[in-house]
Order: sequence, then structure tokens, then C-alpha cells
Amino acid sequence: MEYIFGARSPTDRLEDQFRIRYQALEEMFSLFAQEEVSPKQRVDAAVRVSRLAAAGHAGMMDLYNQIVDRNLDTGYLPIGTRLQITMLAELMDDSAAFGLQSDTRADPELLERCARIAEQCGRLVPAAIPQSEKRLEPGPQTTNTLLDRVESTIHSILVMPVDLGAAKNKELAVLPSRNVPFLIPGAIRDKDNIAFALKISLCATVCYIVYNAIDWPGISTSVTTVMVTGLSTTAAMKQRLTLRILGSLLGGLILGLGTVAFLFPYMDSITSLIVLVGAIAFVASWISGGSRFNYLGLQVAFAFYLVALLDFSASTELAPARDRFIGIIFALVVMWFVFDQIWPVRTVTAMRRVLAAGLRSGAGFFLLIDDVNQRNLLLRETDCLRDRLAKIVSNLRTLSEAVEYEFGVDRDQHLRSSELILQISITSAALIWNQVAVLRDQEGIDVSSEPGLVEMRRKLADHMNVMAEAIGRKTGFPPVSSAGLASPSLLNSEHNGEYTRNTIARYEDLQNLASALSREA
Repeated sequence: MEYIFGARSPTDRLEDQFRIRYQALEEMFSLFAQEEVSPKQRVDAAVRVSRLAAAGHAGMMDLYNQIVDRNLDTGYLPIGTRLQITMLAELMDDSAAFGLQSDTRADPELLERCARIAEQCGRLVPAAIPQSEKRLEPGPQTTNTLLDRVESTIHSILVMPVDLGAAKNKELAVLPSRNVPFLIPGAIRDKDNIAFALKISLCATVCYIVYNAIDWPGISTSVTTVMVTGLSTTAAMKQRLTLRILGSLLGGLILGLGTVAFLFPYMDSITSLIVLVGAIAFVASWISGGSRFNYLGLQVAFAFYLVALLDFSASTELAPARDRFIGIIFALVVMWFVFDQIWPVRTVTAMRRVLAAGLRSGAGFFLLIDDVNQRNLLLRETDCLRDRLAKIVSNLRTLSEAVEYEFGVDRDQHLRSSELILQISITSAALIWNQVAVLRDQEGIDVSSEPGLVEMRRKLADHMNVMAEAIGRKTGFPPVSSAGLASPSLLNSEHNGEYTRNTIARYEDLQNLASALSREA
């Protein structure tokens, strides 16, 4: 079915998705920048952006994966397409929230900011990517409001590398799957991964011992549930458990047991079974198509199949279906007790660890530029870093969405911190990607041998390691000025001045956001 009816040109479809979203943003912010526009026009434009934000970026990632797997031409796709898909998804969410919650009173400053954002979104439409960032203004210092977050994200998108030529763009737009490392570097030695494995093993062991001790093998589905729903942080676990419970109630209790009790006694043909399973599968797949509650659709289907389809024939007993449903609920209770009461890991804490690891990787990359003499080895390490950066930003965005499920007196602070952490990761990715683009540009490889640039990168690496340590420990760090990173002669150099100024500007954006995060600690 995919071969016959699937997209003939995933590149064109992905370009269309970029174009549709940026044009919707441009239209919405253009309307918000005009005083004479009616509130209804603004609401209609905001609703369109909200619908695109609710659709999520999973479809765009599917198209990206098709391009990678089939080694297709990248067309007008931007450099770092995978990362930019995640950045655009974050921009859509913040813009939708601003559009639906914004006060429509005529505020000159608000109108001016919206007009500027509309103009920037128009420049980001595929085939209209800016060739220079000279018109960019300094990045926002904080992310306290929705509009601040919109400006921060779009600023990070705008400072991403621009067109380097068709051949180099193809190398930088998508990362071939053959260049992605099979194992995540350092994952086996990561103590957090080991702790997570121990917690999952504890939950599965408790479920196994209990259902054998009470001689109730029917609830053995509890072990399967632990393996399916296990997550490392409290908020992510609560989010998934909430959706798992709802999916179990809807798919297992209502649809599953309801089918066994009320429909199977009257079904005597394969046609009726196909209609029933097809209808439920359609509802579950429709729910799973969203970005926020997609896991609910999967659990509705999983619970229904597990409860209703016990054998190759229609079930004549309610007890097996009841036992499987109870096994699911029992596993959820065990996991809540272990993950939330005995061994909790707050989501913001996990986000800090992930961000610190990403900053250390970036610092290591700055040193790698100067230490590795073989270009092929450097490019191979660069590909690994590109993959790791994209996954870190995507992971942090997922964790940021889960923070809403945290509870307690410090929940608001956790929400603010998660937003800052996500913005820091996006800004750091833009900083590193500018270095990657320079290395891919054969004409710019000379920057790796300039003594002043070598010293600047070593200072940046040292400061990023200090920043990573401070973020992980929730402490402050001493900021550094541009004068402390590069000499005036290097900043004004005809050959390397633009590279130096851009690198320092990106680091200052990163430093400002990290300083704001340290004040939240």
C-alpha cells in the first residue's frame, strides 16, 4: 500500500509542510501587527496555526526518514532539516499559544514585534531562505513571555547556516542512516541508564513474584505493561500512565469486555469480526495521529486486542479478559510506587542532565576541530555530533511537554526552567551547526589552523564545560565577554572576522539563556 499510494516525492511534500507552516505564521503575525484588523480575523488565523501545531511534526519526520532511506535529492530543504523540524514544531506551539491567548489591544511595541516576526517567517519559506543574517537583531535575553519564546526560537532558526551550494546542502540537509552510530556514545556507562534498568527490573520482578505467589497467572500482563510503559522521569511516567489508564479503560474495559459480553455471542462470521476490528483500529489510529495524545490511541488498540482477541476463536468466558485488564491496572500501581515514591527523578532534573551532556559534546567538538588533522575523521565525528544534537533537542522537547504532569508547590518553577532548558538546547544547536557548516565548506577549512581561532575555540570549550557543570549542579557560572574570547584584531579581521563575530554572537545568546536558567535554580 505504501509503494502504490505513497508519496512519489517526499522532498516536495516536506517542502510543502515547511511552506504551509511558515506562511500560516506569517499571516497570523501580520494580522496581529495591524490595528484595524477585526478580532475574528486574528482568531481565525490563530486557529489555523493551532491546528497545524496540534498536528505535530511526526508526519514531517516520516517524510524526512523516507528521504534519508531512499537517498533522495533534498531540493530546497534547509540545512539541518531534522533539527529544523523540531525547532519549527516548538515555534508553532508557542505561536499558537500566543495567538489564542494574546490581548488584542493596540500596543505599539507588540505591533512592531509581530510585524518583525511576520517578516522573518516570510524569509524562512523554502526557496526564500535568507542568504545573510545581517538584518538579524540580538537574540532575546529572557523567555518570560510567549512572544519572547517565539522570538528566541525564530532567532535560533534564522542564525542556522544558509545556502552553501547544492552539493554541500545535500550533505548538510539530511544525514544518511549509514553515518548514524549504532550505539549512543557513552550510553552503556551512563549511571542514569543503569538506574532506569534497575527500576524497570524491580517493577517487573515485583509483578512476577506477586502473580506467582497468589497463583493468579491471568494477570501476567502486568509484566508486559511494565515493559511497554516504563519511562525514566516522574512527569513522563505520569503522562504515560495517565494515557495508559485511559487507554485501558476505553480499549480493555469498555470495548474489550463489552465486545466479549455483548457482541461475540451474536457474531458468527468473519465479516462481522473484520468490521468490528476495522472500526476500532480506525478510531485508535485516528487518536494516535495527534501529537499530544497519540500514545492513547496505541493503548486503546493494545488493550482491546489483548482483552478481546484471546484465541483464534471467539471468547466464551469473561474471566480471562477480566484478568488481563486487572494485570494492566496492577502494573500501573507498582510502577507508580517505584517511580514516584521510592526512586523518583524529576523531569527538570533529567532535562538538566541531557542538556549538560549536549553542551559537553559541543565543547568536545570545538576541541576536536583543532586536535584532529585528518579531514575524513573529523567529518565522521561531525556526522555523529549532528545526529546526537538532533536527538537531544527532540528528547528535551518531549520532556518539556511532560513537565506539565509534575505536581507540587514548585511546579511553576519547573515549567519555567523546562522552557529555558529547551531554548538553551536550540541555541546551542545553532552554535554548533554554524561550526559544522564551516567545516563542510572547503573554502572555510582554513579557520581551523589560525592560532587566534584555535585559542578562541579552546576558551569556548572551557566555558561550555563550566556552563554544563553549573547547569547539572544547579549553580551559577561566571559570564565571559566577547573581549575575553577574541582580540579586537581577530574580530575585525578581513578573512576570519565574520566567522569570529558570528561564533561569539551565538555563544553570547547561549550564555544569556543559561544565566537566566541559573537564576531559576
